[in-house]
Amino acid sequence: LKNNFSQAERLAPLRELLAQYKNPSQINALNFAQLRDELIKINPLSLDHIKRVNIAEAEFWRRSQGTDVADSSLKLNFECGGQQWVNECAFPTGSLSSSSGADMKFMID
Repeated sequence: LKNNFSQAERLAPLRELLAQYKNPSQINALNFAQLRDELIKINPLSLDHIKRVNIAEAEFWRRSQGTDVADSSLKLNFECGGQQWVNECAFPTGSLSSSSGADMKFMID
């Protein structure tokens, strides 16, 4: 992945939030999915808490932006975080220089 953040920097927002509830030495080895799960377990029914978790997660994904070109068999697997239902699909959308917009049309439809 070509971007400006190390893995530790990308995970920092989640680790900092979890450190408010747990000893930091207990969280440094956790990956994104584990951090997110631990944060949600703290108070899953609190709207304010989940908003804070979502803000930290959004920052993680912002810091994870970048370019990573490889065969699709290497790219269609990713750590999405915890227990959730995922419906994946893939279809042609043009090229990097000339997008067909099919991805956005799919989302709108």
